[in-house]
Amino acid sequence: MTETYRRTTWIRFTLVFFPVPFMLVLLRLELESWHYYLAGAAYLGFSALLYSLDSRASDKCDEAVRAADRARQAYELAAHPSQRRMASSC
Repeated sequence: MTETYRRTTWIRFTLVFFPVPFMLVLLRLELESWHYYLAGAAYLGFSALLYSLDSRASDKCDEAVRAADRARQAYELAAHPSQRRMASSC
């Protein structure tokens, strides 16, 4: 899950930080002054959307890591009950 998150994060960042500035550079001689305000608002909107999507994906990844840790601990306790008794008697 962590690897998938890392692989897809760069795609989300590219989708936000590339299209709006690219369009501004491409059309810089054709744009009216109010177009720049519109582009700035679109840039801020896309950035907020990225932040929301990335936060949700990061939270899901963190929860999966915590669940894996809990499962590993439960497995170790179930697989080695004699070690648990020895550790508690010391």
